[in-house]
Amino acid sequence: MPAPRLVEIPSRLYRSLPRALRKPLLPLAQAAFSNLRRAALILAQVRLTVFRLQGPERSRGRPATVLVFGAKGSWPFVAELIFSRLEKKEELGRVLIGRLPRYLASLATRPDIVIVRVDQVYRRLFQKRGFVHLPEWVSFRFDLSRPPEQTWKQAKNKNLQENLRRIRKYGYTSVVTHDPAQFDFFYREMYLPYIPLKYGDATEHVGPQFMRLFFESGLLLLVKKGDEIVSGSILIAGTAGAKAMVIGVREGNEKYRREGALAACYYFTTLWAWEKGYSSVDFGECRPFLDDGLFYFKKRWGMGLERYSHQHNTFGLGIASATAAALDFFRGQPLYRSRTTRAGRTRARRTGSHPDGRGNERPFAGLSCSRACPVGHRLPEGL
Repeated sequence: MPAPRLVEIPSRLYRSLPRALRKPLLPLAQAAFSNLRRAALILAQVRLTVFRLQGPERSRGRPATVLVFGAKGSWPFVAELIFSRLEKKEELGRVLIGRLPRYLASLATRPDIVIVRVDQVYRRLFQKRGFVHLPEWVSFRFDLSRPPEQTWKQAKNKNLQENLRRIRKYGYTSVVTHDPAQFDFFYREMYLPYIPLKYGDATEHVGPQFMRLFFESGLLLLVKKGDEIVSGSILIAGTAGAKAMVIGVREGNEKYRREGALAACYYFTTLWAWEKGYSSVDFGECRPFLDDGLFYFKKRWGMGLERYSHQHNTFGLGIASATAAALDFFRGQPLYRSRTTRAGRTRARRTGSHPDGRGNERPFAGLSCSRACPVGHRLPEGL
């Protein structure tokens, strides 16, 4: 059974239950969805689609060739990450995951970079062959052990202060609701138009049935400018604090975003969580690259970095040929990758080129680790 159909089963069973039973059984329904979805993806990754991408490397413009192994949606993000423009894309067929090294060895012309997008259960297959792994997604959590205004004031970030000024200027307000009609409006008019702008060709939508599970176990926060609804977010609460599950801007409108409608959603979500007495609020995931716009947007609000626990895919990055284009990419691309310490704690490591060419672990074809940041701590300014 295809993965999209398989993962809808828990949602349909849950929706068929009497309303009085839904809320106590929701954690089981969510766990069932997550486990089924992951199992389906792991099985699908036994055979990986191969894409060859070509174009000028982003930092210095040298011609680069990249092989991407993964699902159909794996290549768009990679193309945006590595190339200033994508000049050529070819789908080369499919290969069994265990035969990938043999496939690479058989190529007449070696690529500069190889990227494998797979579940972390396959990670050991590639670690032994020199691949550097990083989570496909990381998440940001805002610590509410003190008033949020103190954190924002101490951040001393000009862009953050400008966002706060716009929120005051346009007189934004917020309301929370459990109205199903408002949920339908949010999904249709805010979430669906906004997500493609956020993730581009790599967009993977959350289906309406599964998102309704979030809504029914939580609430919808809507941001208003006067009487007009301009943005919103579905919020749920758990033992670890509150979480903003999804966010949207009305019609994906760039004007609303420039006027701070998205920032206002972060602002009112944080205040709502503080007023409710939650210890933290999780603002969801973004790519683990420091020059990613969403990564920077969340960092400047004073949030701490974590691995996204509900998503198990990793990117395995390898240099197939130590060409100038390959080394340019790795030296110019700061990123965070996680590792587990002997004590079992996870740390996020900043990977990039060290100013004097040295690293604190064995270099990987010109790649070295220059900084480490404990998970959950605020990222150092200047990164």
